[in-house]
Amino acid sequence: MAPTRETIKGPVRDQVAASVRTRREWLGLSLADVAALLTQLGHGMGRHAVLRIETGARAASVDDLCALALALNTSPLALLLPTTDTGEPVKITSRAALKFDDAWRWARGKGTSRPKIFTERNE
Repeated sequence: MAPTRETIKGPVRDQVAASVRTRREWLGLSLADVAALLTQLGHGMGRHAVLRIETGARAASVDDLCALALALNTSPLALLLPTTDTGEPVKITSRAALKFDDAWRWARGKGTSRPKIFTERNE
């Protein structure tokens, strides 16, 4: 069976899951609150679907990402990338990462940096 968006997991998917959950909790919103906001925005998604995104069990589509960003009063980039520099590289794929500042410059289209490519020898 070919992989689906439900089965392919990567570091950005994990980041989106953590960002959505953290932002929702910071705003004091329940899963039902977020689902209601999404419905008001014309992007019907039940609380179970939001929970599945938050746990990484479901990938957020580009449309989901934009609607969630609106509902959570933030930008899509703030859901895609970490907003705090921990000193760790920001993984963009399972084998490529950028320094925190470089990741944000890249995401904003302000320049590109060659990512660190992880191999089995240096992972």
